Amino acid sequence: MKNNTKGFTLIELLAVIVILAVIALIASPIILNIIQSSQRSTRARSVEAYAHAIEDSVASSMSNPDFVGGDVVIAKDGDKTYACVGTNAAGVGTCTDDNAKIEVTYSGSKVVCSTVKYNEGGKGFIELAGCKVSGSSESYRFNNNPDGGTSGKAVEEKTSNSNSGSSNS
Repeated sequence: MKNNTKGFTLIELLAVIVILAVIALIASPIILNIIQSSQRSTRARSVEAYAHAIEDSVASSMSNPDFVGGDVVIAKDGDKTYACVGTNAAGVGTCTDDNAKIEVTYSGSKVVCSTVKYNEGGKGFIELAGCKVSGSSESYRFNNNPDGGTSGKAVEEKTSNSNSGSSNS
């Protein structure tokens, strides 16, 4: 009788499966960390793009010949953000004249910030705080004032009970 020695034994197949399982267990946390890091980075870039959209709207407001003098005001009306010139010398408040509103147009992910300031102290810097991107639970801040600590980069705001290891510098 002829012995058939082709193929793999059950022990060899189990050994291969165990080795693949160990590799998967080692690789999965690394892959998940890479995915989470890229998501945080994408959200931060969305906040920066939103800040640049505000800068563009401010420039558009200031070039409008109907506006003469005055500070730029960034105002929120529901989910919309507007830039106005000459409506509030303090640089805060609401745009009172609908004709004076220039809507901030931004086509990226939805960014909602609890604080949107422009030109505080007359220096022309933008400050965003409490920004959430597309309903995420993480909050970001942006400040393009060189003295503001973030130097024009959006960073994740740490909460007091967060141990996510996110950067706040």
